[in-house]
Amino acid sequence: MPREVTHLFAEERKPGKAAAREWVHALPERLAKPDAVIYESTPGNEALHYVWKDEGRYVRVVVRHNFNLKHKAFTNAVRSAQIVDRDNLEGKFFSVLDGSL
Repeated sequence: MPREVTHLFAEERKPGKAAAREWVHALPERLAKPDAVIYESTPGNEALHYVWKDEGRYVRVVVRHNFNLKHKAFTNAVRSAQIVDRDNLEGKFFSVLDGSL
């Protein structure tokens, strides 16, 4: 399995925090209907966070734009899908672009 896919399926590394494989497999359909889209402006870690409410917590998919690949190539990349608390989605570097938490 490619490294990026292994990183996305982090169940073994992060039990209780990783999104279920079935949830991730439906990601193409889910990306069209998030509950919120948040922009993270942390210098060097700029990203879009697509967020869905899930039983008092949130499923967050982090999309890094202009992600640096080897050989000076860049891409937009889904870096992780995980279950987080609301405080992981708020702060001075986070701005809600669409929807609400």
